[in-house]
Amino acid sequence: MGDGAVLCVKCGYDTRTGKKLTTEAVAKSGKAKPVVPGKKPVEDRMAPQGSLIVGVVLCTLFGLGVAAIWFGVAKATGLGLPLIGCLTGAACGAGMHIGQKGTSDIGGIIAAAITFGSILAAKLAVVYLVLLPLAQSLDDEQTFKILMVSTLVRPSSLISLVVGMGVAWRTASGSMSG
Repeated sequence: MGDGAVLCVKCGYDTRTGKKLTTEAVAKSGKAKPVVPGKKPVEDRMAPQGSLIVGVVLCTLFGLGVAAIWFGVAKATGLGLPLIGCLTGAACGAGMHIGQKGTSDIGGIIAAAITFGSILAAKLAVVYLVLLPLAQSLDDEQTFKILMVSTLVRPSSLISLVVGMGVAWRTASGSMSG
């Protein structure tokens, strides 16, 4: 080895650690990784280690669970609380993250789609199980139409929907980390 050399290219001796590096063959890529004896290889903890299917199931359960809570609050109080859409997105994203045991772009996309479905399901439940009986008791079809449209497409609801989907995607895809 020459002056100032750190690593011997013949035997793998590292002057910084005083240990000899070895390599292990990787079958698919054909590349070798340097291995320091006695050290565990570095693991990518953000990469999905679990099943996408488990992620989808947990994402759906978490999303529908928050949507059910949302429906219960809306039925009890008469308030739509659009911010619960963000909570729905966080729950869906967390369910996907937990199920996959990591993050992925496809998990983020699926979590955003499930968030959309969960929020839509909660809104439709409010329309058909709260507003429709109310309108029938009032016997006023025009009032029902106004209530339905305001529940489904008012600006705060649409913003809540988009933000909830964004939160789900960011949580499940791992883009929140950097």
